[in-house]
Amino acid sequence: MNAQQVCNILKGYRFNYANEQDLQEGIKRAFTAEGLEFGEEVSLSKRDRIDFMVDRVGVEVKVGHPLSAVMRQIHRYSQDEQIDELLVVTNRCRHSIIPEIVNGKPVVVLFLGWGML
Repeated sequence: MNAQQVCNILKGYRFNYANEQDLQEGIKRAFTAEGLEFGEEVSLSKRDRIDFMVDRVGVEVKVGHPLSAVMRQIHRYSQDEQIDELLVVTNRCRHSIIPEIVNGKPVVVLFLGWGML
């Protein structure tokens, strides 16, 4: 499975959330409903823990974070050997300018819309 396939699965769901934890729970329910095997809060290093891993796709959920902080995190995650591709699930339109390739690894951004429900 690649990042675009995971993105396409999540596009089929509507998420009601008030914060990042709520959105993570919704994504977890979607993955479970789809029968996907996934890891949660996967440790990549002493410093880094990614929200989900689906096969070798790292999924990072961001609600209300500045682009600079997300880019630093994506840069670190893209250097990890456990990750082949990244998917950023976000409610920030600004995150859509994240490059499609970071450190030689594909990055897909799923923008959920303008507001939290």
